[in-house]
Amino acid sequence: MPDGQPVWLVTGYDEVRAVLGDRRFSSVSSKPGYPTAGGFGLAGSVLNRTMQRHDPPEHTRMRRMIAREFTPARVAGFQPIIDKAVEDVLKEVCASGEDVIEFKKQIAEEVPARVTDEIMGIPEDERAFFKEAAAALFNVHDSAEQYLESETRVADYIRSLITTGRATPDGLVSRLAKNYSGSEHASEDELAAYIMHLVVAGHETTTNQMTLDMWSLLNTEPPEGRSLDSLTRAEWLDVIDELMRFHAIVRGGPRRVAVEDITVGDVTIKAGEGVLTSIWTANHDPSAFDDPESWSWSRDERQPEHLGFGHGLHQCLGQYLAREELATVFTEFFGRFPAATLSEGEGAAVFGSDSTNYGMHSLRVQLNRSKRNEDSQEHGH
Repeated sequence: MPDGQPVWLVTGYDEVRAVLGDRRFSSVSSKPGYPTAGGFGLAGSVLNRTMQRHDPPEHTRMRRMIAREFTPARVAGFQPIIDKAVEDVLKEVCASGEDVIEFKKQIAEEVPARVTDEIMGIPEDERAFFKEAAAALFNVHDSAEQYLESETRVADYIRSLITTGRATPDGLVSRLAKNYSGSEHASEDELAAYIMHLVVAGHETTTNQMTLDMWSLLNTEPPEGRSLDSLTRAEWLDVIDELMRFHAIVRGGPRRVAVEDITVGDVTIKAGEGVLTSIWTANHDPSAFDDPESWSWSRDERQPEHLGFGHGLHQCLGQYLAREELATVFTEFFGRFPAATLSEGEGAAVFGSDSTNYGMHSLRVQLNRSKRNEDSQEHGH
């Protein structure tokens, strides 16, 4: 690790699943041997209070408070919010008259931010501030001191929402504060940590996944006889899951520390030794996936579930929301711009990220507006 701490790197699909599914590997960042870097496990970090950094029974208590807000049924209730955010963003793209757009900035950053802010109940006139403050948490170039400063800024803002009641009454911030604030459930600091984790994760990860997915979609021929504007919702969800496996944007984790001697594969990891799992290599393990270095429009269902959303106790709560956001964006985008292509020229697609999640710096897309595009817009597709 950057501080010189040696840790185990676990890369195989079966081995990563074994680590993430075994409670003898702890997520508590304060335990000796836990791998620290960036904001992970820093003393004083607000995020150390979240369920991601706890084991049962504390993790169970915390997850129970949040999980009911992100069930498939609950996410289905968020669909009007997702639909409106996507519609508003695409209307702005249409109104600009531009034929070449910066997809990441104009769509992939905007949709998740608007959806998350609306679900959380962030006051509309404070969303620009909150977006800028939250983005700073993912900058891998910041020092530990800069990271903690950014984190404190966001946490203080969320606490102010809880105490002043400025958040919209039907938003998640208000519901959590009303239902769980108090010593028997969660402290104000814990609630602020939960909310901060949900909000920043909702912004950044979906943005990066959406941008990479768009690059892949425009670089790959659809199935014979099909076009991107003809895929059904179910087909889009399958494609999104496969692209989640293929890109596996999480880098540098999940992290764990062994609490007793444990054998993984043919290696014994001793108590107190840190573990860094690689979701990317697990999702590209040829012993688990056929032709893992390419992605398929309809991968064999007999192959195992990808690990893009993690595995075990800490599997991503926001996975259903992320899938629906991605499916809605691609359905509506290609419904309006079925002839879209990647833009040409230097700098049209720039890979890399200043974030803790992999992504792209920029992706320029040529809409190729046509009579068919305009007809699609008029009919609300």
